[in-house]
Amino acid sequence: MHEHTRISEPIYVPSGPWGMPYSCDLPYQTFDAALSHISKAHKDLDYIMITGDFEAHDSWDYTQDLTRANIRNLTALLLKYFPKTPVYVSIGNHEGVPQDAMAPHTMPEYDQRGPQWLYSLMKEMWSNWLPQSSLADVQYRASYAVYPKPGLKLISINTVYCSEFNFYLYINQVDPDATLEWLIDELVDSEAKGDKVHIISHIPPGDDYCLKGWSYNFFEIVKRFENTIAQQFYGHTHNDHFQVYYDPDDNMRPFHFNWITPSITTFDFNHPAYRIYTIDGGYPGATYVSIYHNKIFMYKLTFIDRSLTSKSLYKHNMKAAKQSFTSKRFQPDLHP
Repeated sequence: MHEHTRISEPIYVPSGPWGMPYSCDLPYQTFDAALSHISKAHKDLDYIMITGDFEAHDSWDYTQDLTRANIRNLTALLLKYFPKTPVYVSIGNHEGVPQDAMAPHTMPEYDQRGPQWLYSLMKEMWSNWLPQSSLADVQYRASYAVYPKPGLKLISINTVYCSEFNFYLYINQVDPDATLEWLIDELVDSEAKGDKVHIISHIPPGDDYCLKGWSYNFFEIVKRFENTIAQQFYGHTHNDHFQVYYDPDDNMRPFHFNWITPSITTFDFNHPAYRIYTIDGGYPGATYVSIYHNKIFMYKLTFIDRSLTSKSLYKHNMKAAKQSFTSKRFQPDLHP
């Protein structure tokens, strides 16, 4: 080591009132401003999908009481700004206390150590938007199926049951709480009725965070029901991207894909963002896939400006996916 070499000290940047795009989460008032903006800018929303993680990333501070309070507060905020708009939520790994800790019923001492306290909370909060018939599945496995539109079933599946950091799963990695079996039953029902399906969840199957065996089984389910599943929506990564499913048994044929959405939180090194999907639907034979004018709206927090108001947060950048990819339509050709 040269005499003049020094180990760099951490660089600390003070956060502005609206947050900063570093390894930190979002102030409450920025989330409030985001919902306020969406409610005013998009008055024609049919429904809202939230792909999980109501909690911040300070997992060392997680307690059941704090998680209950946070989820209740954020649910109240959603009801404040969208009193008549259905909100469909999937559970995220940061809702667990400890993080990712969601045990299946097969775990010994499930009644003492299981996530029923959390699933009961989700059942209570999600009952604002779900029919009574969906709530038993929420209570059992934090998954559910609902019909947002005639001919379209939305399935919210708990993919924390594939998290590699959910150490309870190492008792049974194949299909914790028979969630994949439940998913197959829902898809068989939709196929028989000729309905289309949207799947929403948190951890994208195929992501490194998801156990490979579970991902493979999910992959096979999607391949079997590729003509019934119209779209899939995930979160977790906080990045704006998508994943394509390829079939190695059929000349690497692309047969499906995951939309993976950006996040409102800035964690980590991101600018807050959300997506608006325009779906082909509302008529007999509709495909229920997203059409080309899928848009992403962002604002940039690249400076500390205490004069910045909630009204100006969303004036920095707007990006349309079809412009980025110079495409006339924004859906894959799954049947070449």
